Formats: sequence, structure tokens, C-alpha cells
Amino acid sequence: MIPKLNNNLDIRIEPYKTKTYRLDFANKRIVGMIDDLGAAVQAVQKIVQTERYSERIYSGDYGIELERLIGASMPFVEANIEPTLKEALLPDDRFVTVRDMSLNRVSIDTLSVSCHVATTSGEIAVQFGIGG
Repeated sequence: MIPKLNNNLDIRIEPYKTKTYRLDFANKRIVGMIDDLGAAVQAVQKIVQTERYSERIYSGDYGIELERLIGASMPFVEANIEPTLKEALLPDDRFVTVRDMSLNRVSIDTLSVSCHVATTSGEIAVQFGIGG
């Protein structure tokens, strides 16, 4: 006789804790541990600084594809930066939405990008530059 399984199991899926190494980007050092919102902020920094497919250590869905925008017309860059950023961040389940995108032309070939990223730990203000 085959035993019956209890189909009334209470299964809860909880997000993986985000504890990771705290990086000191300025001095290129590891300086302790970080988690929750701090880890999400650091993840955004790392993602927007890592060109997708440039480092073998990362999978093909990690990083951002900014190189394809270099040398393109400014209207093309402006039209493509928001979907590019969303494609880079949203595969990470810590990031929920990217909103309030603002672009500011710093010079003829440099663009400043700012937006807000809603995470599972809170809201992050993001700012980075392209070009120059």
C-alpha cells in the first residue's frame, strides 16, 4: 500500500538573507559585513559598475550593458538607459521597481542618471554617469 501524503503542509518561502562583505570602493578593501538595505545599495553600485559579459566570474545576467551606448546619439542613449537599467537590476529579487528616472546632460558626451529603486528592504536613490 502506498502511503498518503499530507497535502495540508504550511510551506512558507522566505527571502534569502542578504548578508555580504562590505566593500570600501575608494580604498578597494573589504571592511566587515553588511546586510539588508546597505547590501542592496552596494549591489546596485556593483551592478552599474560591472559591464555585462565582461567578467567570467559573473553569470550572463549580471551587470549592465552600457558599452553599447557609448558613441551612440544622445537621443538613443536617453531612450535606452531606463530599460537598460531595469534589465540590469530587476533580475535580482531584492529589487522591486525602478522609477522616477531623471537624465541630465553634463556635457556633450556625458549623461548623469538618477532614479529611485524600491527594494525589499526599502528605497534607494541611485545616481551614476555615462560617457565622458
